[in-house]
Amino acid sequence: MKTISNKMTVDTKAEQAARAIDRQKAGKFVVSSCNGLVTELTEYAKVMILADMDLHVMASIVMLILFGMALRINEVTGWVDYTPGYKDFNFDGWLCMFSAGSRSGIKFPRPAYPKIAILDPKLLKRMLAIAYTCYPELLKRVPQYMKNPANVDRIMAESGIAALTSMPPDKDGMCERLTLKSMRSISASILPMLHEHKTYLAVGQRSEAISVMQLGHGAPGPTSKRYLCNLITEDDVPACYPKQVIVLDLDGIMTIQAMKKRKAPEV
Repeated sequence: MKTISNKMTVDTKAEQAARAIDRQKAGKFVVSSCNGLVTELTEYAKVMILADMDLHVMASIVMLILFGMALRINEVTGWVDYTPGYKDFNFDGWLCMFSAGSRSGIKFPRPAYPKIAILDPKLLKRMLAIAYTCYPELLKRVPQYMKNPANVDRIMAESGIAALTSMPPDKDGMCERLTLKSMRSISASILPMLHEHKTYLAVGQRSEAISVMQLGHGAPGPTSKRYLCNLITEDDVPACYPKQVIVLDLDGIMTIQAMKKRKAPEV
């Protein structure tokens, strides 16, 4: 029986890997407007932080936090051996030193690493305070609430994500679903388009490097490629906040600089 179970697991993993490669070619998620999606979620966040609190509102706030920092749900709600808190998010402007990163097989958080805010950091800090300080007991109920696909679909529709995101089928006719897990993938793919980059890397490698660091991965690899195989469209929708400059030095240290305003040409 043990041999059969192991074989089934291997077959399943092999099938998952093959399907992942197919979806990388087509794009797991296709976002029709990069700035449009960030703007929609920014407006949704402003509504949620003022809404009368209930489990649906808290689940929406969790979704926004996951998107805003490319997080796993257990990095917000906790897992068996660790309960995250507001102290795990140390903001310095748009840069956040995050110390509640989870990792398979490890019961304690991974070492702190930097993340870049994808939504306005003031909104993110407000939502984190609501979740951890004001309604921590309600926060614990979110994972169970989001196991119901109808609740997930409602949030995706209300927030505007569903209208701006499509999921193309693979060769077997299978396609992704928008879930809380999707937020980590989509936001990490969008990040390089929202800010400027200054790194020692070649132009073609900069975007991937920034996204990989946002995910907490040490270097690009098969896992990060599965996360980042999304197609994001940059259209004419204006950005809802000024671009920042992400600086990545030779030691792998990331900092943020405000984009300098360009002088108008003299007439």
